[in-house]
Amino acid sequence: MSSKNYISEAPFIYAKADTTSIMADVLIALIPSIAAGIYLYGTSMIFSVLVCAASCMCFEAVSQKLLGRTVTVKDMSAAVTGTIIALNLPTDVSPWIGILGSFIAIVVVKQLFGGIGRNFANPALVAILVLYRSSPADTSSWIVNSKMIPAIYDAANGARTGYTVLQLQKINGDLPSAVQMLTGFKNGPAANAWAIAAVIGGLYLIAKKVISPVLPAAFLATVSIASLLHGSNPLFQICAGGVMFYAFFMANDYATMPVTALGKIIAGVILGIITMFFRTYSSVSDGIAYALLFVNILTPRIDAMTMPRPFGEVRGGKTRE
Repeated sequence: MSSKNYISEAPFIYAKADTTSIMADVLIALIPSIAAGIYLYGTSMIFSVLVCAASCMCFEAVSQKLLGRTVTVKDMSAAVTGTIIALNLPTDVSPWIGILGSFIAIVVVKQLFGGIGRNFANPALVAILVLYRSSPADTSSWIVNSKMIPAIYDAANGARTGYTVLQLQKINGDLPSAVQMLTGFKNGPAANAWAIAAVIGGLYLIAKKVISPVLPAAFLATVSIASLLHGSNPLFQICAGGVMFYAFFMANDYATMPVTALGKIIAGVILGIITMFFRTYSSVSDGIAYALLFVNILTPRIDAMTMPRPFGEVRGGKTRE
C-alpha cells in the first residue's frame, strides 16, 4: 500500500504561532490607533473600520471561492488589511471609497497574485495610494476640532477641515512643538493622529515577537539623522505624518519586506531617505507611502543580496567541487 507525502514550499520552520494568532495580535496592536480615531472623530471611526474589514473579508472569501482555492478568511489577514485601510481614510468619507479600496487590496493585489504571501506589495498600501490619487478631494479632507493641538485648531480658524502639520510645514505656517507632536492629537487619518498610539501598538508587537525591532529602528534612526542634516527637529519629523504607524505596522509585512536583519536595516535606511526626500523636496507633504511601495519593489533584490548562500554555492549558480 503506497502513501503520498505532500511537502510545502520552503522554508521549513516549525513555530507555535500561525497566521491567525499573528493577525489577532496585529488587530490588538491597532486598538490604540482605533481608540484615538474614536476620540477625535466619534463613532464614524467604528463604522469605517467595520465597513472596510467586512468588505475585505467578503472579497477574500468570494475571490478564493471563484479561483478554486481554500477559503482562509478565518485567518483574519483580510480583517487586518481592512482595518489599516480604514485607519488611513477620513472617517466621513463615503463607504463606497472604503469598499473600493478593499476590492483593490484583496482581489487585485492579493488574490490575483496568488494569495497571502505572494503579493508583490502591501495590499493595504496599494489600496491607499490608489484611493489617494483617484479621489484626492474625498481622501485628503481632514476634520479639525478643539481636541487637537492648538496650533492645528487655530490654523483652521473655525473651518471644518484644515491643514495637517506637514502641510503647514510646506507653507511655512506656525508649527506645534515637538513635545506637542508626540503627546497631542493631530488631524489627518486616525493612523497618524496620535503618535503614542502607534508606539504602544508597535511595542506590543515587538514584545509578542510578531515583528522585529530592527527595521523600525533603522527607519526611525534614518529619519532622525536626515532631519538633523536638514536642520529640522527629529522628534517633530518622526511624530508627523505616518512615520510612526508605518514603522511598526506597514513596513513589517512579512511578504513584502526583507527577511534578514541586514536586509531590514537596508530597507529601513532606504525608506527613511526617500521619505525625507519627499518631505523636503517634493510637493507631496508626506511621501512615506510612495517610499514604502518603492522598498516593496526592491525587496526581492535586497533579499537576494543579503540571504546567506548554502555551503558550497558560489555566484553564478555553480558549486565548489
